[in-house]
Amino acid sequence: MDKNIAALLRHDAKTIRVTFTPSRYDNEYIARNGGEKEQAKLYNYVTHLDVKVGDQVLVEAAGQMKVVTVVNVDDTVQVQPNAEYELRWVIMKIDLTEHEANMERNRKIEEAVADAYRANLRRSFAAQILSGVEGDARLQLENLLK
Repeated sequence: MDKNIAALLRHDAKTIRVTFTPSRYDNEYIARNGGEKEQAKLYNYVTHLDVKVGDQVLVEAAGQMKVVTVVNVDDTVQVQPNAEYELRWVIMKIDLTEHEANMERNRKIEEAVADAYRANLRRSFAAQILSGVEGDARLQLENLLK
């Protein structure tokens, strides 16, 4: 029986080409070896999911789950009947929407805290300076700071 029979018969199936997302360790290896980066190898998978170029998906590779980046999406399954190899199916599309929203919320919190911290430092510094000034000099300085 054809190894890719389900992919060939399903109307919702299509092949995609992916590249493995480099890890921090890959980047460190490249840096240690003079910045020489190998040409990215492309791998074919089949999916029924709505994916587009740039999406990240989870696949099985060498017995492990790996996150890969989609670099090409075909309209249909691009495999010859009775091919010697079996295309593996994409496990799931990685949806980073919630994570990105969470990171944006955190960025806004950090920005608001930094603004408040700067404002508190200014007020504290002004109070410290004014505490050492008395009488008319204090009134004059207070008027200038308004």
